[in-house]
Amino acid sequence: MQISRFDVRFRYPIRCNVVTLDAELTPFLARELSHLGVENYLPSSRTVVVRPLFLFWLLVYLRRTSRIAANLAAFIRSARIPILVTMDFLDIQIPTESYGVSLLEEVSRLVPEAEFVSIQHGQELRRLAATNTSREEKRVTLLCFGEWTAKNFPKFGRLEHKYIPVGALVNSIYTRTRPPQIWRKNRIVVISTVKDEAWWGSVADERRIGYEKLMVFVRDFCAKTSITPLVALTIDRDSNNSIDEATIERRWFIERIGEDIEFTDPSQIFGGLSHLDEHAITPNSIKERFSSYFASDQSLVTIGMSSTALWEAFGRGNRILAVNLTDNPVYDFPISGIWSMRQPTYDEFETRLSEIKNMKDSEWTSLAKDAKEFLIRDDIDQSVADRIRSHVGVLLDKHPWRKAPWTT
Repeated sequence: MQISRFDVRFRYPIRCNVVTLDAELTPFLARELSHLGVENYLPSSRTVVVRPLFLFWLLVYLRRTSRIAANLAAFIRSARIPILVTMDFLDIQIPTESYGVSLLEEVSRLVPEAEFVSIQHGQELRRLAATNTSREEKRVTLLCFGEWTAKNFPKFGRLEHKYIPVGALVNSIYTRTRPPQIWRKNRIVVISTVKDEAWWGSVADERRIGYEKLMVFVRDFCAKTSITPLVALTIDRDSNNSIDEATIERRWFIERIGEDIEFTDPSQIFGGLSHLDEHAITPNSIKERFSSYFASDQSLVTIGMSSTALWEAFGRGNRILAVNLTDNPVYDFPISGIWSMRQPTYDEFETRLSEIKNMKDSEWTSLAKDAKEFLIRDDIDQSVADRIRSHVGVLLDKHPWRKAPWTT
């Protein structure tokens, strides 16, 4: 029952072994775990279960932490839910009592009986302040992209107690759904990182300044080589009803690169580039349209500064060029190689991009094979979803709160 912002329930989920957060944003995650018994939880609502045990724990936790964390902790403990699984970006973005403190960091301390699993979704999270290392470790396992994350995230102040490389879930779902053959076109694709008002407002930070300089490089290279660049636009523009961000984003690139430019259509499956009957496919989430993924797979070289889509394109074996035109190493591509540059001149950029563009596929594969596996674990032997299910299943098998029946 929904009453204003209150979510009122009269009973606990009977066969729930796994609770997810805001599953409407990540329905693919709930779908992959559905056989275990999954319950969606909305941290933004004021959940009230009209049961004495829930109300008791809610009152106890409200004296120790924020409302959102107290609600979730009371729900997990009183319903005896063994495991919480969420995509990592939801853990970080949901507000809690203290700035920089994630929801799971709070709740995992309140309910030590439950297991907490977070699944890496992006690379932005490595920018947490290193001063976070002074805080306690949160009792959360991060199922991460690859060995690079496992070895380096703690250096950036991450607090998870365990890192298990499984690969990139959304990227893996895309590779299972994309067409069997994708013909490459003689063009380059630019990964957009123009995500919010900070990018088109009056104040430009170092990242935006570096990215704008990169767009000048792209403009000059494409003009010289008679290439029309394709910009892979941000996928979630149509989720903001208060401002037409899609139009602003397109205009931002046209002003810097010029009118001779193409854009993906993020509202369509594969960005409208596949020429399939895309209207017959209904994605369960905006993240399952895969416009940036398909654009990269269809182009000779993917260019960007610092983005998850660039990591994932590299992990799929695509040629990339990651260019950091600031002097801040946090915007470097994590693994150095021909695919990464810091503060190049335009001439250096042109030479490197031409070299990558003219390489044979076998040459690129030889150079990048080990690095891409180190960054994002491949799923040749087992899918990322299978690895996630396997890990959650092992935790559930030995948990005293597990509910039957469920099958692996």
